Amino acid sequence: MRYIRQTPIITSEGQKKLEKAAVAVVGIGALGGIAAELLARAGVGEIRIIDRDLVDEGNLQRQTLFEEQDIGKLKAVVASEKLKRINRKLVIKTYPTELNAETSEILENVDLILDGTDNFDARFLINEYCRKNNLPWVFSAVVGTKGQVWPILPEGPCLRCIFQEPTESLGTCETEGILNTLPRMIAAFQVTEALKILTNKTPSQKLLLVDPWQAEIQSLEVKENPACPVCNQKFEYLNGKKSKEIVSLCSDLYQFKTKNKPRLKVTKKDQYASFFKKGAVLKDGRVLIKAKSKEQAQAFFDRYFG
Repeated sequence: MRYIRQTPIITSEGQKKLEKAAVAVVGIGALGGIAAELLARAGVGEIRIIDRDLVDEGNLQRQTLFEEQDIGKLKAVVASEKLKRINRKLVIKTYPTELNAETSEILENVDLILDGTDNFDARFLINEYCRKNNLPWVFSAVVGTKGQVWPILPEGPCLRCIFQEPTESLGTCETEGILNTLPRMIAAFQVTEALKILTNKTPSQKLLLVDPWQAEIQSLEVKENPACPVCNQKFEYLNGKKSKEIVSLCSDLYQFKTKNKPRLKVTKKDQYASFFKKGAVLKDGRVLIKAKSKEQAQAFFDRYFG
């Protein structure tokens, strides 16, 4: 009875496929949070939540999984707890960490990856992982009033066919802002394509460009680039040869590594981290600091952790 309103569209057999599927959502902010919730409500059997960030007051305008009481907590942990309350039958796996070449094994044995990230380094790594492992994924991006969605399949063009290097061409949340209705629209298109892929239906395979402020929707054909390094099996990001200077579009979180104990007041602890007023120290030694610039974050780190 739970899925009775969607089985006329995806069929009972399609629903069984969803219940057996595993999907990784990388980035659990505005896009990823909405997408993960839609997947949970649709009955996708296993959802992996991957995000290194903390909930900030500035997130609440658009990141609908979070509330004021969640400020300062790890997004991945909060999101996982809420998804379990939405659908207790699902397997929710929690990874409060950054996705990089060293942690990419957390993507093993999934059927699909959804992009909820805010930087192209992470997207390039996902792109390479999927191309190497013959996996589909759905790219998405939102800044200002404009959003993009593109299902990327193993047999077609990939992200590096159109984006050669990390880019800020979309603008950033700091310079462009972000319309809070936009992530809902883009996540809806993204999860719709995901449901098609997981139930063996044909996804659009076009790059969708959406601007709700201008009431505009366009779709573009993407062609393979013969010179694309990833299509030619060159995996620079997955091998760790690139991607240390992340081009972030919407985050003011800065990450450092330490082996020293902090010289500041710890406000609370859980199984994942020790929290302080401006961030957290995770169990693996990573320090997450909220600041207006990398320089401010570095100064804070040097003062309390150096």
